[in-house]
Amino acid sequence: MAMIVVCDTSPIFYLSTIGHLDLLRQLYDEIVIPTTVFNEITNAGNTDISAKVVPTLSWIKTQSAIDLIVWVSIAGKNQSDL
Repeated sequence: MAMIVVCDTSPIFYLSTIGHLDLLRQLYDEIVIPTTVFNEITNAGNTDISAKVVPTLSWIKTQSAIDLIVWVSIAGKNQSDL
């Protein structure tokens, strides 16, 4: 079974700061961030390395919060089938 995580800003920010953002990819098959998290990370005023790196990573997917809520509720209903 694929391990998928919906990630907030803090883990991405701190892991990229210490040069270990790749740990997320090692731990999970898919990393999804809400569009608001992507916007926060890539904000024009953000000078952290995450602002430069995250947009280039194909293994971090961005989805709207509404899509994520629907996806999580569907996944929760089908959890017994997994």
